[in-house]
Amino acid sequence: MIKPYNPVLINRKDAEKFGVQHGDTISIESPGGKVLALALVGDGVHEGAIGIEHGYGHRELGAAGHVIDGEERPGNPYLGAGVNINDLGFADPTRTDQVATWLENVSGASVRQGLPVRIRTV
Repeated sequence: MIKPYNPVLINRKDAEKFGVQHGDTISIESPGGKVLALALVGDGVHEGAIGIEHGYGHRELGAAGHVIDGEERPGNPYLGAGVNINDLGFADPTRTDQVATWLENVSGASVRQGLPVRIRTV
C-alpha cells in the first residue's frame, strides 16, 4: 500500500468558508451516513465539491476477523483505515418494496457523484 488512509480533498475557497484548515479532522454527513476524515486543502478539486479516493475504509477484504474451521483469523485494522465513500450513499428512493442502495442506471454502480454533504470541523 502506498499510503495508509485517504485524506479528503477540499477546495481552498470552501475550506475558508467552512473554517477548515489543512490537516483538520472533519465530519462529512450525507442523508445516508456520516464519516470522519482528514482534510487536504488545495486547488485540486472544484469549488463546491469534495474528492474522496476509492478503495479505503474496508470492513472485509482482510480488515475484519473471522473464525474459519474453528480457527480464529484476526483482521488487519490497517486495511480498514480511511473513508469508504459507500458509507455516504443512501437508499434508492424509488424502491418501496425493500431497502436497496441507490444505483446508477447506466453502470449499475452505487451513486457516488452528486451526493449532498455537510462538512464540519471536529
